[in-house]
Order: sequence, then C-alpha cells, then structure tokens
Amino acid sequence: MINYFSKQFMRYIIAALISIALLPLVVQAADNDPAITSIEITSQGSSELGATTNYEFTLTTSETIAADTTITLMNVEIGTSGLPEDGTVLDFSGATFTSDALSYIGETSSLGTSAYKLVLSGDAASDTYIITATDVVNPSTAVCLVPVASTGNVANGDASTGGTTTIAVGSGDCSAAGDGDNSGSDDGFSVTAFGTNIIIEWEPIEGAVSYNLPIDTDNDFENGVLDITVNEVEGTSYVYTGLDTNTEYIIAINGVGSDDEFVLVPYPAEIVTTGKALSKTRSRKPSKVKNIKKKQAQVRWRMAAQNDYLTKHIFQVRNAKNNKIVKSYKKVGSAKLKKVVKGLKSGKKYKVRKKEVYNFDGSVQKTKWSKWKKFTTK
Repeated sequence: MINYFSKQFMRYIIAALISIALLPLVVQAADNDPAITSIEITSQGSSELGATTNYEFTLTTSETIAADTTITLMNVEIGTSGLPEDGTVLDFSGATFTSDALSYIGETSSLGTSAYKLVLSGDAASDTYIITATDVVNPSTAVCLVPVASTGNVANGDASTGGTTTIAVGSGDCSAAGDGDNSGSDDGFSVTAFGTNIIIEWEPIEGAVSYNLPIDTDNDFENGVLDITVNEVEGTSYVYTGLDTNTEYIIAINGVGSDDEFVLVPYPAEIVTTGKALSKTRSRKPSKVKNIKKKQAQVRWRMAAQNDYLTKHIFQVRNAKNNKIVKSYKKVGSAKLKKVVKGLKSGKKYKVRKKEVYNFDGSVQKTKWSKWKKFTTK
C-alpha cells in the first residue's frame, strides 16, 4: 500500500482531476442513457474518403426498451461540439439498417444525415444487438468518429451514450484525437467497460515507475470500493474484473516515483458504467455459412470485441431436426474468422452456434451461447 500521502490528500487529488474532466459534446448529455450500456462501431467496410460502404454497430442495452420507443443512432467527430454539419461525418441518408434480433422501423432523423431513427416495433430485451448499415457514405474530409445512441431527444439535451472506440475515415490514425470537447476517454488514458470488467490503458508518465489506480462508485472514494485499489502496477494497462453489473465507477490514476514520491499525471478521472456479466451476454451469431457442399460447410464469423483478450472460440453444430450434437469444436483459435465443418450428411438441415472465451489477467470468462445460424447441406 502506498504510504506517501494520506487518504484525505488522495481525495483532494481525485476531486481535482474530476473537476477538470473534459466537457461532454453538446449532442451528448453529461449522463449516459440509462437504457443503453454501450454503442460501438465494430466493423468498417472502408475508410476511404467519399466511399459508399458498410458499417456494423454493436448496441448493448441495460433494460427492456418498450415498443414504439425511438433509438437515435448518430455519429460525431472527436474534438467538435454541437450537431455535426451534413457531409462532415458518416451520411446515413441513403443507408439501410438491418438487425437479426432487433425489430424496428427505420428512418432518417430530422437532426441531419448523420443521424438515423430506429422506431422499435416490439419490446427490446436487455441484450447486445448487432446492427448492420449498408450504403453508408463516408465524408470527403478526414475525421475521427465515435457513435452516439439515445432513447431520448438528443436535440433537447436528453441523456445519451457515446462510444469509447474511435473510427478513422481518411486519416488512418486517431491516436491523437480527443483534444477538444470529447466526453469519451481522455487522450492518453483509455477506460473501457466490457461486461463486468473495466479495461484501462494509459501512456507512460515521465518520472513514474509504477501507478496507483483507485476505483470507486463515489466521487470522494468513500463507498469501500477503494479496498480493491491496485497499487504499484508496473506497466501501462490493467483490467478490473468481477465488478458489479450495470454500475457506474470512477477511476483515477496516480503516478509513483522511484522514492515513493507522488508524480502528478495529466489525466482526469474517468467515469464508466459496467454492463451485464459476459456469462449472461450472448456471443454474436455466426455471420455466414459459405461453400456448402454435401458433407461439409464453412462457418464464418466477425471479429470479437476486445479481441486482445480473446483466447478461443467454442462451436457447436447440431442436427436441426432432432437437436442432436453433430460436431463440437472447443479450441478454435482466437485469430480465426472461419471454420470448415466436415463429416456432415448430404441433404440434411443443421444449425451452428458459438461462444467466446476471454482471459483478463487470469480471470477466464465465457460468453453466453449465440443464437443459432441454420443451413442445409447439398
């Protein structure tokens, strides 16, 4: 335990860091939308300027959202404030949005071409949803973008949830993004919630040989979560695991010098909200079954979220008629995005599902099984 400053002094430093935290975007309220845990762009067809391409959004909800509710999906440029001008970010005006699990009527928003309204035609349970947008037009100038989602009226300042992963269009590098009024992670200090885990990464601080990483649910760090503070972490990343579900946490970072002296860091404290446990979060359904033959087929899937911590995929193939297990693959490499299933029978109906296994610094966690993807052999 670090003993070079008192608990009261730590509170002062943390309070100061919070007070200078970056201001939120005008289109994004200071509080996250309570119904939306996270929104990320998880696939980008092309980063070429002006290209018409496809994007994949991953939307995680924390509660059931009732039918007829409008979910507004937007994209904004890092370092700007206010609603974006048409043509400066992704253009949704001619796009088509589809989702296997989310039922909605889609239409462009009066907020501009960078926004799209998903009017739910049925209740949407607390879950993770993949939304694919085709025929999206990239802007003609280089930008760094993050998605924003809200069940309220963002034009009136209602709560919204912003993405934590930045997507580059044209520039190729958004590592320096965030110098403006971005409400996401501060440049150099990245905080990402994934299930009940919080992943933090930061740039090395001159004069620091280790780092103190307090975490709590209270600005004054008095709710007891301080007990799991990680002290003297060597390196520039850490994963908090086993946190409470759907809970807002405050995380700060303090540098420690070679003589245990306090080293001031330039990063304000970050606020992030956890989601459901990975064991209760569905994996993405396999995206395609290709090259189907009489006795084999190729199953394909998209790259998993937080791929750096992914250790393997687990697959299961069943007979769609009698539900008997036909094939089971328990050690498909994390880098693979396809698998040839052999030993099938001609003219039979099958279904395949998968889950992921992650390892967060020794904490092994499995996702819930995905929904089934069906196919029929020739």
